[in-house]
Amino acid sequence: MILSFMGFFCPILAQEKPTAPIMLEGRTLFYVRESGQYTAEQRANEANRHLGKILDSGDPPAVVGIDSGQEVPVITINNRYFLSVTYNDVPMGKSLQGQALAWKNTLEVAISKAE
Repeated sequence: MILSFMGFFCPILAQEKPTAPIMLEGRTLFYVRESGQYTAEQRANEANRHLGKILDSGDPPAVVGIDSGQEVPVITINNRYFLSVTYNDVPMGKSLQGQALAWKNTLEVAISKAE
């Protein structure tokens, strides 16, 4: 009976949460997952819109940073909020800070190529 009970719930536990891509100039940089009341798609759309505005502005080179003074790390671009790194975004075995740093580095490279 226990085995049949586990067999019923294991597929549910193994399901992946939906993801949505953070993209720049048609290239996928990384994927985000849902967070609180926001779907993965909502988070990605807002971040992608923000990235597009930064590149379209023609301002000096963008500076990507991490604000670790919040409950979760926040990636900033030009000292403005870009994206929170949540526990849902972090693969097993990686830390919030490690994921934030990986995304920061990815953004820096992609933005410098785009500029």
